[in-house]
Amino acid sequence: MIYNINDFIEKELEESTDSFLFEESEQHQILLGSNFIRVPELEVDIYQGSYLIFNEEEGEFYDDFSIFVFMETGTKKAVYDEGYTGLTGAITNYCHAKSKKVNFDNLKVIYNIA
Repeated sequence: MIYNINDFIEKELEESTDSFLFEESEQHQILLGSNFIRVPELEVDIYQGSYLIFNEEEGEFYDDFSIFVFMETGTKKAVYDEGYTGLTGAITNYCHAKSKKVNFDNLKVIYNIA
């Protein structure tokens, strides 16, 4: 489905039933949902997930914050990530970091259900 970015609802990404372990160390993990949005104009796929921190007292990981990971289109190569913000904020900050201009009124996204 193709959406205007202003009409896209992050909730659809959050409802992803499958997830995969994107990054792991002794102290943290990043779990990403299998659903993603493709932003052709920016040449990225955006995944939403959770950043987990290891709790030494309990010996397990717990959810610390929500994160968006931007990957090169069609790959699992991360080019940017951002936590503690919404989708439009993350896209705005990505564009600023990459010196790209974006017009949210015309930006289209494709919602991909894995």
